[in-house]
Amino acid sequence: MKSIAKKVEAGIRLNAEEGVGLFEMDILELGRLANIARETINGRKAFYVVNRHVNHTNVCVNRCRFCAFSRNDGEDGAFCMTMEQILERAAEARE
Repeated sequence: MKSIAKKVEAGIRLNAEEGVGLFEMDILELGRLANIARETINGRKAFYVVNRHVNHTNVCVNRCRFCAFSRNDGEDGAFCMTMEQILERAAEARE
């Protein structure tokens, strides 16, 4: 792990094997190295992306026990959006 840290600190790109090695790294050390890489590329600026995920339906046949989102067809709160509604919702993301 020290060799990976040295490469990141020197601004050297990691290879695929080293990238997989990051999964075994302490999470705080990984965050420290990620910040170094971010600052190398962007300086002290931070950027973020806003994504829009359109859930066109919550009707689901799987009914996983951990999911509070899904409904059976016809159940209270169940919905299926039309294509027009989906496109309208997607257009809202441009605003």
